[in-house]
Amino acid sequence: MTAKNILFDLGNVLIDLDIPETYRKLQALIDDEHAESAEDKINRIVFRYERGELSDELFINAILKLSRREVQAADVIEAWNAMLIGIPERRMDWLGEMKKHHRMAVFSNTNDLHISWVRSYLKRAHPDCDFEREFFEKIFYSHQMGCRKPETVCFEKVLNELGWKPKDTVFIDDIEENVIAADKVGMTGMQLVPDMPVEELIPPGSLISSPPQSDS
Repeated sequence: MTAKNILFDLGNVLIDLDIPETYRKLQALIDDEHAESAEDKINRIVFRYERGELSDELFINAILKLSRREVQAADVIEAWNAMLIGIPERRMDWLGEMKKHHRMAVFSNTNDLHISWVRSYLKRAHPDCDFEREFFEKIFYSHQMGCRKPETVCFEKVLNELGWKPKDTVFIDDIEENVIAADKVGMTGMQLVPDMPVEELIPPGSLISSPPQSDS
C-alpha cells in the first residue's frame, strides 16, 4: 500500500480516550425515571451535538433534563470530558516524522466542549507545539461541518476542500462503519484496533517510497 495523504480520526487514534468512563459518569447523574432508557437518549443527544445541531448550553440542558434534581451543569461537563485522556509525547514525535512523508489532515466527530478541553490540555502538556497547525493541513470538526461520519457527504467535503484524490489517501479510524464509509468514497480505510497505538501500526515512511507531490 502507498499513500501520499493520511486523514486521521482524532479520538482513540491521535488522542487516547476512555469512552466507557464518560458513560459511567453520565449514568450516575441520571434520575430513576430515565435510568432504563438513558443510554439511548444520551446517544441521540450526542448525535445532534456532534452535527452542530445543539449548542453547548442546549446539550448540557438536554442531559440535565434526564438527571437528578441536584445535578448541575458543571457535573455534566465533568462527566462528558471524563473520556479524554491525552496524547503521549511519543505520538507527537511520530507525527513530526510522518509529516516528512505525507500530507496529513484530521476529520473528527466532536463538539465544542471536547475541543475546548483538548486545546487547554495541549497548552499544558505540549506547550511548545501548536498541534492543530504543526502537523496538519487542516482539521475538520463535525460540529462545524454540520455532518458527521459515517455520512459519505462529509468525506467528500473534506477531500474536495483539501484537493486530495481518494485513491491517494488513507483514512485511519477506530470505528468500523467509518472505515467502510471511507472505502466507499475511494479512500483506503484502516481500522485501528484496541491496544494498537497508531504509531506502532504505521512506522514513518512505511506507506510511501518518495516524498509527496504538491499536485495531490
